[in-house]
Amino acid sequence: MKKDLIIFDLDGTLINTDTLYTLGWKTILKGYGIALPEATLAQMNGQSTEKNNEIVNSYLNSWERTLEARNKREEFVMDAMEMGLLVMKPGARELLEQLKSAGRRMALATSSPSERAKGHIAELELEHYFEFIIYGDQVSEKKPSPEMYTTVLEKLGVSPKNSVAIEDSPSGVQSALAAGLDVYLVTDRDTTEFVENPNVHILESLTGLEL
Repeated sequence: MKKDLIIFDLDGTLINTDTLYTLGWKTILKGYGIALPEATLAQMNGQSTEKNNEIVNSYLNSWERTLEARNKREEFVMDAMEMGLLVMKPGARELLEQLKSAGRRMALATSSPSERAKGHIAELELEHYFEFIIYGDQVSEKKPSPEMYTTVLEKLGVSPKNSVAIEDSPSGVQSALAAGLDVYLVTDRDTTEFVENPNVHILESLTGLEL
């Protein structure tokens, strides 16, 4: 049965910022003599800025150096965007066009702060696809809390059972599940945590997805 509302995550789901963020952290922290384990880098995808700052600080042991590294990472991503390296994930634009043409209702729920995310959305001309967009600095608790999803559902008057989430990270999946939604997990990373959950449908890309 088709769902009444499709709620997309942004970073790593529709656009490749996860790749840029990871490369940015690798590059910047190398200058501090730090090499984050791949598992830690994967864990940081989909997390809030505050949570990721805590992870980085556990290696740098200095909030001053952590915030300095954060600023350098932001500059790295901005430079990458100016070079045209911010792109849509495979199948993402095609899926959005297909759903828009069919008159399907779509929303966007991103943990990224509004200033950053709005820049990405404007750069790739995505805003017109979504009936409602919620940003990480508009809620008191970010993913994996269900607050982002429950807020979207309340705003648009749709029940969880009539909605589906599209996510790429464990924290995003946990957020959607806690709000009562089924989830499509689109990732090439380890999915052991969710492989036996009947409410999580695992895909390697958005290409060819029918909703």
